[in-house]
Amino acid sequence: MYIEWFGQTFIRLQMKSPQNGDSHLLIDPYQTKNFGMRQPKMDADMVLLTGGELDAKLNVQGEPFVIMHPGEYEAKQVFVYGVPEIGENDVLTGRVMYVIEGEDMTLGHLGPIKQTQLTEAQLEYFENVDVLLVPVGGGDSLNAKQAARLVQQIDPRVVVPVYYAWKGSGLKLASVDEFIKELGVKAERIDKLRVIKKELPVDETKLVVIDI
Repeated sequence: MYIEWFGQTFIRLQMKSPQNGDSHLLIDPYQTKNFGMRQPKMDADMVLLTGGELDAKLNVQGEPFVIMHPGEYEAKQVFVYGVPEIGENDVLTGRVMYVIEGEDMTLGHLGPIKQTQLTEAQLEYFENVDVLLVPVGGGDSLNAKQAARLVQQIDPRVVVPVYYAWKGSGLKLASVDEFIKELGVKAERIDKLRVIKKELPVDETKLVVIDI
């Protein structure tokens, strides 16, 4: 499994299947000025939108299967579970968190949520996640302290922070350094994350920062 981050909650995910070849998933591939950088159009088999609706032009080539609502989905032996975010007074916010299964591994993408603790029903989807993508920069989403607490609740094997300001981005968000300090784990910094099941940590949480 290969994971790349392109700013905000924009993720490109590549999974391999012996029967169906590679599957390419894009999560929140918006073409906006907020990223501070322009992205080329990318091919995708599936596109997942955490905002719950198509509110921006997709920077995608081809005719991918677009998912934007809670539910269970499958394409090319990749299984996707959309889990609704719950806001104050148990009201649904319209945002969607995702759990993705493929290559005998599970990835969770929380999107730009503000929910600071998962319910028991939500946690049933996320409790066995191998890799968790979590927003950490504050603003309209979780701040570093809230994100660290949510990571502790889910207890993934690998955590990847997203939705924060990086050098030159101009975003009014905190940097990833605050989250690293709150989590108390040494960060590995790379350009592209390759995840192999047999190499996943067993008794600890690994922190990986994908640099842009």
